[in-house]
Amino acid sequence: MGRDERVDDLYVNDCDRIFGKLSVLPSCKLYPDLMEMCDPIIRQWYDTFAFDKENSQLWKRMRRNIPKELNESAFILNEMMKHFDAIDKDSRPVTIIDMCSGVGYLSMFLSHLLPEEKVSRIIPIDVMFPAHNASKKKDSNEEETQEVLEKPKSGPHLSINHLKSPIHPIGIYPRRANIKKGRELRQITEYLIARAPGPVVILGVHLCKSLSVHTIRLFNTTIQRNKSATLFLKPCCLPGRKDLQRREPPFWEFEHMQKGGFGVKTLYCEEIDQTGDDAKETHSSSKDTAIEMKKNARLLTKSKDRDSQVNKNNGEGESRHDHNHNPDQRLPKSNQKNSLFSKWVELLLDAVHLGDGVTRRIEHCPVQLNHFQNQFIVATN
Repeated sequence: MGRDERVDDLYVNDCDRIFGKLSVLPSCKLYPDLMEMCDPIIRQWYDTFAFDKENSQLWKRMRRNIPKELNESAFILNEMMKHFDAIDKDSRPVTIIDMCSGVGYLSMFLSHLLPEEKVSRIIPIDVMFPAHNASKKKDSNEEETQEVLEKPKSGPHLSINHLKSPIHPIGIYPRRANIKKGRELRQITEYLIARAPGPVVILGVHLCKSLSVHTIRLFNTTIQRNKSATLFLKPCCLPGRKDLQRREPPFWEFEHMQKGGFGVKTLYCEEIDQTGDDAKETHSSSKDTAIEMKKNARLLTKSKDRDSQVNKNNGEGESRHDHNHNPDQRLPKSNQKNSLFSKWVELLLDAVHLGDGVTRRIEHCPVQLNHFQNQFIVATN
């Protein structure tokens, strides 16, 4: 019997299982009113998807992931509700873009929690959605765009049937896009943001590595087009040294930032001194230096092994290397990660362009007690 099966035996049904897991998560204490509002929503999903043969596998996945997803999205859901409470009823409806949405839990919750009259539509974007083509049909008076969904020729994909379900009060229109590609990011700007009837809200929960950077780039492009926009971003794991060192020059370019951008050197507590041709020369010389350092490391290791053997033969209990080791020279691993992640979030915040009327800030919400990824970036104009 698997772990999930043993846990299931403790609950009468799937809803009790979900709420039982939610009850021990931080968001339940931080946002009790929100959890109470989500109760009937989850029960409606259970009644709709759990007994549908076509969605039975989907529901098994949902019942396992909803507690975690709701816990991590609680801050943004709560902020979105406050944001829409401040919007006048007579204002133009808002378009919500859920970047790298995955299954689309955040979009689904928002469809039920937000006032229908204030939202134009919700657009979850993910590279794993089925591909689609936009074919235009001309009517006598107007031109409308009809999205024709197609299954990808090969490879796995996420189903969108649950997102297109009529149980969602606000329409959800999933779109496939790889935001790492500049062309597809520009298409989001041209076809979704530029054509939005009113303000735009860009959301991102647990966006790993460069996905956070591209989401901020989309927000910057939006406000530079004089479009009213708001950003709620929860960054996830930061990029490693090897990932960033492959870039030429090795940083993401943002003209308004000091040194023109950020990357491996700024993230790992160094400075960007060169760009362009100088950076290439430095990159080339750094390879030679790295090779030389590896050779020296091998020689040093052999030397230490010989010293260790000599000390052992002389009756000494430990090598010189161990004897001279100072445990206080390094921070604990958890503190190192926390410090690096805070640096990563600060760099992402600096990447948000401070145009006319743009405000930006970092909010801390401890939705993950045993982790350090509890920082959110909020920006608006």
